Amino acid sequence: MSDFGQIEFWYWWVFAVLLGVVEIIAPGFFFLWLALAAAVVGVVLLLFPELAWQGQFVAFAVLSVASVVAWYFISRRQPQEPTDAPSLNQRGTSYVGQSVHLAEPVVDGVGVLRLGDTVPDPRRPQWPPSSSARAHDLAFSSLGAWGEQRVGFDDDLSVFETATAMGRAYSYRLER
Repeated sequence: MSDFGQIEFWYWWVFAVLLGVVEIIAPGFFFLWLALAAAVVGVVLLLFPELAWQGQFVAFAVLSVASVVAWYFISRRQPQEPTDAPSLNQRGTSYVGQSVHLAEPVVDGVGVLRLGDTVPDPRRPQWPPSSSARAHDLAFSSLGAWGEQRVGFDDDLSVFETATAMGRAYSYRLER
């Protein structure tokens, strides 16, 4: 069986700094608690230098799990303060339940659809102005968007519905 040799206390502190850098790059408060556990193991090793590497890894594992679980319960205990703008910085939620119409027919793949103060460029086949359009359950993340879209044409005689997850449509329905 291989031996790690003598692990010095400052190895754990360097590991804690590296975990802190990972936390900065990928924020979410998870690696912060792992970094804290590594720093504590470094302090314990400074106080008790004869601690075997197996004990160090067990201490790191126990402290990591304990700090993440403690953070989870403490963060859930904090009350969420109500706000007068609950959809601030969640632009997609302001579109939920709204009906929008094409302002102009789509000709040669280009048309005008106005969503609030936004005018996206829908690149689609030639469509007449829609009679209705609706977006449901929108959510956005760095991985993409989630939600359901519905567009009706010719006074809703033709309906096109999609369901999207992680920015990819996984379900289509066309009804006439």
